[in-house]
Amino acid sequence: MPADSEPLGVCDLFVDEIIKRTPNIKHEVIALPQARINRYSEQGKNLCYPCMIKKPDNFLYKYSVATSIYPPYRVISKVEKQSELIRKHGNPISLPSLFADPTLRYGQSVARRYSETIQSLKRNIRSEQEVALNYRADDQAAALGDMLINDRIDYGIDYPFIADYYNQINGRQLLASTLVNERHSGIILGAVGCATRAPNDFAESVLATINPIIINEILPSQRYQAHQQHWLKKYFKDFDGVYQEKLLPSTEHE
Repeated sequence: MPADSEPLGVCDLFVDEIIKRTPNIKHEVIALPQARINRYSEQGKNLCYPCMIKKPDNFLYKYSVATSIYPPYRVISKVEKQSELIRKHGNPISLPSLFADPTLRYGQSVARRYSETIQSLKRNIRSEQEVALNYRADDQAAALGDMLINDRIDYGIDYPFIADYYNQINGRQLLASTLVNERHSGIILGAVGCATRAPNDFAESVLATINPIIINEILPSQRYQAHQQHWLKKYFKDFDGVYQEKLLPSTEHE
């Protein structure tokens, strides 16, 4: 599928909406590897990362109100590999069993971070099984998908819509996502993260500008909700109810 006809990913529309609604701010959109983003944040660059996991403010980032709800992580594999993973490790897949399987190669991008529960389980992986994904900075979905399709790895753990996006841009069902044991994951909130160390109260100033826009204009809009539903609704028993509870009104989740 040509690049100019590729669909807007989960976060792309949000970025477009923020830029459109803040003409007073000079924007520059740059795709960078996660390591460089963190390095720039440590150096105090004027930087906001639009699609982060929402956490308490810390020495690197201050966070906006919640902007999205993400479903629990799933195991991502080639369609042909899914039945083998389920046969050997269950459905939902048992992560301890999967991680301990010496016949499988696991891949993780340097940008992906998991809960402490999953991180501790990953320590069961022998080092020679694990592959760090050197992905194209602006397309994590393509990187994971390419590594799987080219048999560099056997599985990864990521959001299920990563597989959907890869399949859509390639025009066919190449990747599958499989549930993992529910106790290892849950709903994840997204947010904008702005560099704490940037000078002149940069983070506070930007967030004070965009938080009301997120709360009052973007989250309630039908266009934004329809876009989120397109990618995420099938992964929730009640997407609209969770969206209402977690994001509307967002003032409850600042």
